[in-house]
Amino acid sequence: MDDPDWSDIQASQAGDRDAFTRVIVRHREAIVRQMRRFTADAGTREELAQDVFVEAWLSVGRYLPRAPFLHWLQTLATRVGYRHWKELQRRGRLVPLREDDRVGYGLPDGDPEALEPREASARLRGLLDRLSPEDRMVLALHYFDGLSAGQIAERMGWSPALVRMRAFRARRKLKKWLTAKE
Repeated sequence: MDDPDWSDIQASQAGDRDAFTRVIVRHREAIVRQMRRFTADAGTREELAQDVFVEAWLSVGRYLPRAPFLHWLQTLATRVGYRHWKELQRRGRLVPLREDDRVGYGLPDGDPEALEPREASARLRGLLDRLSPEDRMVLALHYFDGLSAGQIAERMGWSPALVRMRAFRARRKLKKWLTAKE
């Protein structure tokens, strides 16, 4: 195993908290950056990253060195973020997009260049917030993280066919709302 974390991981698996702290220090920034996919709030990002490392500590004994440790952490981070979106939806903070909604996210004159970057970002976030957590997760992992359907399926524990179907439906919803007349 060429993973630079391997000696610290082995020590962590034996219960060495200092070794796990070194792993956290090496990967904290990458995990906090990944949590931007799930929230714009810096405090919530920090909490989610902390949840990832707590979950990693509790399950480090099950880590098998088939891939770099960071990949394993990123999978945990994806699942922590997904649970965060599910909790927001459960509490009514994410409002699912319905087929008959007119949410006003269309493009001015049908031209995406007519939007300022901040406005485009706000509209995109508004649309993504209205998708189901499952649909949003598939699009975020594909477009923001550059993962294939097979990689998304592995990370989420879903089948590749389910990932492709969710991506197709989510893109169709977004296209409908972007082209809708206000």
